Amino acid sequence: RGAASEEADLAAMEEYEQLLRGAQAAEGDATIKYQRSLSAEDPIVASLLGPRVGAGAVHKFELMESRWNGNEILRYDTDKGPFCVKMNRVEPTEVFTAESLGLVTMAKSGSSVRAPKPLDLGKLPLVGDIGPGSFLVMEWVQAVPFGVMRPDNQVKLGNMVAEMHLQSFEAFPQVHKGRYGFPVNNWLSLTAQPNDWTESWPEFFSKRLQGQISRAYTRPSYGGAAGGHGAASPVFAEEDPLLRDLGARICNQLQSLLGVEGLRPALLHGDLWIGNTLADKEGPLLIDPACYFGHSEAELAIMELFGGFSPAFFEAYHSHLPKAGGFDVRQRLYKSYHWLNQFNLFGDPRAKDAAVKLFEEVLAECDA
Repeated sequence: RGAASEEADLAAMEEYEQLLRGAQAAEGDATIKYQRSLSAEDPIVASLLGPRVGAGAVHKFELMESRWNGNEILRYDTDKGPFCVKMNRVEPTEVFTAESLGLVTMAKSGSSVRAPKPLDLGKLPLVGDIGPGSFLVMEWVQAVPFGVMRPDNQVKLGNMVAEMHLQSFEAFPQVHKGRYGFPVNNWLSLTAQPNDWTESWPEFFSKRLQGQISRAYTRPSYGGAAGGHGAASPVFAEEDPLLRDLGARICNQLQSLLGVEGLRPALLHGDLWIGNTLADKEGPLLIDPACYFGHSEAELAIMELFGGFSPAFFEAYHSHLPKAGGFDVRQRLYKSYHWLNQFNLFGDPRAKDAAVKLFEEVLAECDA
């Protein structure tokens, strides 16, 4: 072997050692934040051993899923059986309080509506620069892999969502009082959703839509932040007014577009894409809600955006709630809201283009 070969070996070894040091440093960084343990002093374990859950011993925990938004889903095994824990090292307890209220409200909206039962929630400590975070303890659901995709469960899911939309008006008259909104604000992924009670559905949806449009001009997208918080520029420049102008024209038409005869508040899951459903051996369940009382049709828009709901679902749903006149135009409006949310979260120009196209189609219908 010559000198050149030895130099190459030394360079490779040095590169390897640099990578190793980097990995060790990253591993060290991971300790500068809350780390789960089985100690009775651990806040999650203390919750499981506390009066609301009532376990006598916690045996082990297992990370089941880690999501892009910082949420982690864990299974904790106790002497009382398994429990589901959802945690986030930086989100405040208000996030899981809103989710808990959504889960309980959905489960009480109709006899067939199923959602995991929340049991307790608490705060995770500030460790280093990370936190304080929070966690939510729920009953464990033994999910069947891809079970919600089975044809019979798609039919059950369609019937379930329809029952929630139809029965919730009578189930919670003292909550909604004929208004649109929810008792607490909540989040659509990382997007804060104000739920102030509003007498008119067009007015409520207008505020939601204007919020998404304004955010594109004033706040950075999650994806564009490159790991920083607020380090990126807004995803839309002030000198490019197309989205704002189209949005203003749309909002001026909402009273006629959304003033559906006989419209009344229905409880919506609020973020019902297929990933927010699951099924056990008894059938489907709804999870991860962003609930509010709104127009039932608004629930369907995100389903078509991301797929996973079969014709059997829609046939079952519409057997209870047939499409009313103007349905397709309203779906374009409701889809635009979710496309704008995707744009604001990730800065993907294709999502903005999709929203603009839908705005233009709706305005063309108004001018026809």
